[in-house]
Amino acid sequence: MSEGGLEGGLLTAHVTFCSERPDLPRYVDDVNAYSQEALWEISQQDVELLLEA
Repeated sequence: MSEGGLEGGLLTAHVTFCSERPDLPRYVDDVNAYSQEALWEISQQDVELLLEA
């Protein structure tokens, strides 16, 4: 996430969504190896728990 655009206080970010499929390699092998970016891995079960709250 960084400041960008015409207004100095406007935040911009690049977001990638992906899903795990049994016939394809994972998009990220080790989530904990990322130290310079924000990375959040969320499962369907996580979403179901969030929606129940």
